[in-house]
Parts: sequence; C-alpha cells; structure tokens
Amino acid sequence: MKRRLTLATVAVGAMLALSACGGGGESEPAATGEGGVPLVKEGKLTTCTHLSYQPFQFEKDGEVVGFDVDIVDAVAKKLGVEQEIVNTPFETITTGAAFNQDQCDVAAAAMTITPEREEAIGFSEPYFAANQAVLTKDDKTAKDADALKDFKVGAQAGTTGLS
Repeated sequence: MKRRLTLATVAVGAMLALSACGGGGESEPAATGEGGVPLVKEGKLTTCTHLSYQPFQFEKDGEVVGFDVDIVDAVAKKLGVEQEIVNTPFETITTGAAFNQDQCDVAAAAMTITPEREEAIGFSEPYFAANQAVLTKDDKTAKDADALKDFKVGAQAGTTGLS
C-alpha cells in the first residue's frame, strides 16, 4: 500500500505539482494506470477531497469543479484514466485514514503542509501559498492574536485556521 501510494504521489507530483497524499498499509494495488502507476480502482484515479472549498473543489450545477479538480483531471488524462472524486471528512485525509482504508489514490484538498500531517501522508511540492486572516466587523479591530481574546472566532476543526 505504501509503495503504491508513494508511486502515485511521485507520478502525480512529477507531472503537475499536485498536493498528493500517501501512506498506509501493505496491501497490493487493485489496478494500475499508464506506466504501471498503482490505483485503487481500475480505470480511475480516485481523489479524496472535502467539499466545499471554493475555488479549489466545490459543487456547481450538480458537478464537482474547481482548481484542484482541473489539476487532477489533467493527471488522470496523463495516466490514461478518469478521475473519480470521493467527498470525505477533511480529517480522514489529513490523518491518512482515507489512504489506509484504500478509499483513494491521491487527495486534493488545498491543505496546509504541517509536520504532523507529513507523519501521516506524503506531499508533493506545494502548488498554492495561503495565509490565515481574521475578518472583523467595522466596529471591532484586532491587530494581533492577543487582541482576539474577547472575540468569538470560528474555524473548521482539523484545519490550520483552528490553530
């Protein structure tokens, strides 16, 4: 399993600098793509993501679209397969559980690379630099983290925005 996901990660990363993930058990791949890249399902590059995170991956008119979707579509085409998208909780991607359970070949979920996540999954070269920010109402200001003590702040669990 680890070998399969490492090969998939290398292939994906080398082709398009996609944030691909891998790690896990020792099972053999069920199928392969062009060039012998191991895949979870025959004829499919199975991508785990967590909807909705515009502009990276989201539903529009009943179809999953976005920047990450377009990148993985190009990789799938290069491998001679089609992309299949699996919507899964973000935590199953960042902990490596989705890979350990053979749910996907790669992940495209616009995630921040952290040391903890690198212990569970393998990353390609980053393809997008993001910064964290806090928006406030006009009548409130905060110049630093200490000034947020009296604010109600919301963030998605399992994201770097929460830290």
